[in-house]
Amino acid sequence: MIEEYLREIDELLIASPAVRSVEVVRRALRNTEWERVLHYRYRVFLADGGLVEMSERLVEMRGVMTTTTYRYHWQDAQGHLRKRWDNAPHHPNVATFPNHLHDGAEEHVVSHVAITGAQVLRQILAAMER
Repeated sequence: MIEEYLREIDELLIASPAVRSVEVVRRALRNTEWERVLHYRYRVFLADGGLVEMSERLVEMRGVMTTTTYRYHWQDAQGHLRKRWDNAPHHPNVATFPNHLHDGAEEHVVSHVAITGAQVLRQILAAMER
């Protein structure tokens, strides 16, 4: 399951003309008797000069894959935040706590359901390709 998920992300990155290059900062898979744990971090350099930083920790256990922590940061060419999805538990007042979205500014925090890196990547690349 984890390999298929990574393959999905890699294929999205390779196929999109909106992606200039990708830096794999970390991609570590740990296997134990009970579970498989993946932690990855990518820096995706966009054709328009923007940047997407993706970090996700996934656990696969008994045929079920769960994202336990995530942070997907999208900024424009000038370094201004466009969106950042994460589940750091620092906004307890948000209805979807700990999941939330920083929308357009660090201090503009709104509710958002849990989301995967592949889902975020699809959204960003679709917006870039319009």
